[in-house]
Amino acid sequence: MATRHRRAGRVTDHLLAIAAAGGAVGALLVAVEAGLDRLGIGLAPANSGGVPHGAVMVGGFVGTLVALERARASDQPLASLVPFASAAGAAFLILGWPAAGQLLQVLAAAGLALLMWSFWRLQPQLPLALVAAGAIVWAGGTVVWVASGSPVRAVPWWMVFLVFTILGERLELTRFARRPTAPAIAAALVLVGGLVTSLINWRGGAHVVGVGMTLAGTWLLWADTARATVRRGGLATYAGAALITAYAWLAVAGVIVMLRGLLNPWYDATLHAFFIGFVIGSIFAHGPIILPALTGRAVRFTPMFLLALVLLHASVGLRVAASLASEQNWRQQAAHAHVLAFVAYVAAMALGLLLERRRSIAGTPVG
Repeated sequence: MATRHRRAGRVTDHLLAIAAAGGAVGALLVAVEAGLDRLGIGLAPANSGGVPHGAVMVGGFVGTLVALERARASDQPLASLVPFASAAGAAFLILGWPAAGQLLQVLAAAGLALLMWSFWRLQPQLPLALVAAGAIVWAGGTVVWVASGSPVRAVPWWMVFLVFTILGERLELTRFARRPTAPAIAAALVLVGGLVTSLINWRGGAHVVGVGMTLAGTWLLWADTARATVRRGGLATYAGAALITAYAWLAVAGVIVMLRGLLNPWYDATLHAFFIGFVIGSIFAHGPIILPALTGRAVRFTPMFLLALVLLHASVGLRVAASLASEQNWRQQAAHAHVLAFVAYVAAMALGLLLERRRSIAGTPVG
């Protein structure tokens, strides 16, 4: 009987994970479409204000991916409820039920923090604590959004959530390179100080968060193992280059926020340098590594990955320049290029999976 219950639990957890993954993809598509709508080039520009674009991207897509990765590594029963809650929250936000969506996002963030705590109990290490802290900050940002009525007020919190998450994940690898972690800890403390300050003085807190982002980006550029892996060829070179450019965008976004805050025309430039350049750039780097861990299917390197990477960062550069120059037409062209980069990346992943599958079939002995 116990074995049957465990088997049923595993099946349920697997189905929840599949639903969460589908929800993450759906959230990304809706968030991209909402962004295009806001520029007047989407399928429904008249409805540009209907979807909380940033919240769906941060919680529904990135938050779900982070939670899904951690849930699949956990032995906790029904751990995939965490990413499922995040994806479901995004669905409610998209459907126009913000209260339900916000509640589920807070619950998902709390669930992620509990998952990280379960890992930390087994291995009390700084990287796990940072990712757990990031989950708490994610929940805090959603609460700030509810309390203020404006997702803009939550932007510094969502930024810190993602910096903590990526910084923690990279520290898990960098600790083997024996780099000093004191600068990373200092950056994290500055970021927390900025969030606390933002509760009293939002503009002042944003400037402090910018200092922390700059410190984190600079440390990652100096200490991360990407500097070594970029010389190894194939997927390692691609992933290293993707991470280095992502960290550069984090530093750029940090400098802008540190000096100018989160005000126009710097606001749009900062958001896209951070969320597309840094966050999506990091996802581009980790995708060929995470997918095999989640699915058991390896990905083979193809030059299409490099094409997607170049398109992504060129489009971010164009978007930042266009925003600072208030050139709406070039902002629209940059948005089109973002979409092309996403399409190229999906094509690269699909081709990499296909090539690896063909190679494994060809290498399987007959009989």
